[in-house]
Amino acid sequence: MTLARALSLFSDAILLGVFLSTFIAAIRTRRQATIDIALFFAAGATIVAISLIWPGRPIAAKFTAVLLLAWPVLLLRIVHDFTRVAPVMMIASVVSFVLSVAAVLLMPAPLPGGVTLAILGYIIISNLYATARFADRARIAQGSRKRRKQAVAVGTTFLALLFVVAGAKTFIPGSPDIYTLLTTICSLGVTIGYFLGFAPPALLRRGWQYPGVVTFISTLNRAAGSHSLSELVGSIEGGLSVAFGTPRAAIALWDAENERLVPPALGQPLFSGEQARSSLGYRAFIERRPIFVDDASTVDPANRETYERNHITALLTAPLIVGGTPIGAVMLFGDTPPLFAEDDISTLTALSAPVAATIQNWQLTEERAAAAAFEESLALERDFLAAAAHELRTPLTSILGEAQLLGRRLAADAIDRARDNATHITLQATRMRDLVNDLLSVARDSSGFVDELEDDDVFAIANAIGHDFPNVRIEGEPTIAPIDGRRMGQVIRNLLDNASKYSPSGTPIDLRVHRVLDEVVIEVEDRGIGIPVAERTHVFERFVRGASTQHSETEGMGLGLYLCHRIITEHGGTIRIESGSEGGSLFIISLPTSRADQDVDELGMSVPAPRELQPEVAGTTQTSSAEAAAAPLA
Repeated sequence: MTLARALSLFSDAILLGVFLSTFIAAIRTRRQATIDIALFFAAGATIVAISLIWPGRPIAAKFTAVLLLAWPVLLLRIVHDFTRVAPVMMIASVVSFVLSVAAVLLMPAPLPGGVTLAILGYIIISNLYATARFADRARIAQGSRKRRKQAVAVGTTFLALLFVVAGAKTFIPGSPDIYTLLTTICSLGVTIGYFLGFAPPALLRRGWQYPGVVTFISTLNRAAGSHSLSELVGSIEGGLSVAFGTPRAAIALWDAENERLVPPALGQPLFSGEQARSSLGYRAFIERRPIFVDDASTVDPANRETYERNHITALLTAPLIVGGTPIGAVMLFGDTPPLFAEDDISTLTALSAPVAATIQNWQLTEERAAAAAFEESLALERDFLAAAAHELRTPLTSILGEAQLLGRRLAADAIDRARDNATHITLQATRMRDLVNDLLSVARDSSGFVDELEDDDVFAIANAIGHDFPNVRIEGEPTIAPIDGRRMGQVIRNLLDNASKYSPSGTPIDLRVHRVLDEVVIEVEDRGIGIPVAERTHVFERFVRGASTQHSETEGMGLGLYLCHRIITEHGGTIRIESGSEGGSLFIISLPTSRADQDVDELGMSVPAPRELQPEVAGTTQTSSAEAAAAPLA
């Protein structure tokens, strides 16, 4: 037996094996695609059987020729099952097949050269068209589907070359051994390509799937850091769509309260009412098994309108199960059925477990975070109530004591000393009023603190308040800005009050107000205990006091700096904390002066006020607002 004969028999054996595999798949699934594939290889297997059983017989030769002519049409039907074939191409192929069969059956052999060329042209062009379609779909596919379509494209290319060699053998004389070798090589390429494409071993398919699975797991890991459930599910859906090469993927989670599947990324069910219970996703969820259909509208007519509106033809769905309990379903939608659906089913089944685990873990993490936040809010509430009770009890005790003394002194006609008691009562009552006002301000947090802004002199307000505090050194100049004067005064008073509380008695406190470019900068600097860098952001939160202040004898509810931050923010400004030049803390407030930068022209229109030009000096760098404000003090 020659090598060429051995290779030919090997190719025939592979072709028969592929036919048996595809025939079993067609019986098991009864899908149009698997039936067309089985018919394609049935024609090839019949050709092999005839060549082995009845070699050289005229009738057998004609029957073999008819089967060979049918291959391009059957191949285009396979292409049409997963991507639409142009109608012109399909019609031309069928017409060419009919005419070619008529020529083979009715005309004596050998056929005229022109007829032979026309038949070869029909076969080669059809095969090349199929090759292009398989290669194009392989380009956008992933995993084993990509490799299988590439293998089919290679096999179909060799099939076209096989007929090119046959034509060359007919019209170009040459060595028979060379043509036999070329024919054997092309036949081997066809059978190996089709074997790898249509009937690859399970181990090889898993190897092809592995890189895609690893890539998708990486997508899951990245998605696990999502900030919301809809963002998480949307990321997973995008990863599934890319991994399977489908136009759309959807994940629906079980809503136990309403007993329905709801896609978090959409926020509403894909199917409504009783139709939801007939949907394929719901069936997969209830039956806990994957479901694939070529034509969703036919299998699920109750939701036909939804499928047609969204251009859904094929649908693959699998349940999401964690610990034996289904939590939802994942669905892949396609406008055309996939050619190798069995690969998609096995891959989606394998990926549904990590998808379900990722979603479940995210939900559990969010629940734990919500529980921790709730516990923290309860702790803050307890601390706040304790601090508020203590803060209010102190002035109440003082008021009660002073009132009792006042009563006794009035009875004893000690007017001067009674006047001192009345002054203390007024101060403590004022303190209580301020505490209650702070609480009311926090209570109406959502409605905002700042009223209408009007142009006012920030320095004048700061200067007036600064004189109410001992040891405050005031520096600055008149600066106009659009502010709520009452609230801005509250901010400055709160900062000076804090500086006085947490600074040693008698140490100076600096209050500076300057204009820097388009901003008014207010600075309050003390020489007190200071605020650690790690706490400088948190001290502006409600009911939060710095760790150093909690160990001091000074009391407070943690509202002052929160109110300052909110008021300044509503002015469109910023407030921050830095370390003081001599220890302690430096609070820096920056306020916009945009409204103060406009004058009114003769027609009543607002026009920008002229701005003083600053000369550019080589070798200098621009300073920040705070640095510029502090420059005159350096």
